[in-house]
Amino acid sequence: MIHEFLWNWIPWIYNKTNNIIDITTKIYKSVCKGLNYKKEWVFHYNTIIPIPNELFDTSQIINSKIKWLANTNPPKFRDPNYTMDNWKHISYLSFTVNLLTGNQCDLTDWINDVKWCGFIQPTPLEIFTLWCCELGHSYCFDITGATIEIITEEGDIIKKGLNEFVNTTIYEEDGKH
Repeated sequence: MIHEFLWNWIPWIYNKTNNIIDITTKIYKSVCKGLNYKKEWVFHYNTIIPIPNELFDTSQIINSKIKWLANTNPPKFRDPNYTMDNWKHISYLSFTVNLLTGNQCDLTDWINDVKWCGFIQPTPLEIFTLWCCELGHSYCFDITGATIEIITEEGDIIKKGLNEFVNTTIYEEDGKH
């Protein structure tokens, strides 16, 4: 009777223990990968939606076709063709996007953490798209008719369509403009 009991229950206990160890190992590896993996988005010229770098190796893309390499947490835009490493803050005090659906996205608190390094400051469309990517919102897929209200460092209020905004501020290598 004891012999029969052991032959029935020991394999079951062994299998359950192995399953628990496998599941725990998978969860541990995915949590470690999520915490240690650097989330980066690749902004190409002539496209609106960035591509996450986890889908491919960014070192195989020609730098002249990449406009921005953007990170989340903290949000940073980096021009791959820019050689210096002087990070600047986005020059907006307030940043609000009004969508046609009636939703209003206030990025004012988030915009304070955004930094960039390059020749030209990221456009509001690129900033809004990175915000959508970081938080997982799908607003960036339907931005036709969306308007933006920005307060600049000088206190000027800019109200334009999100697609109409063209950034003409060009920064030279020494950081002056």
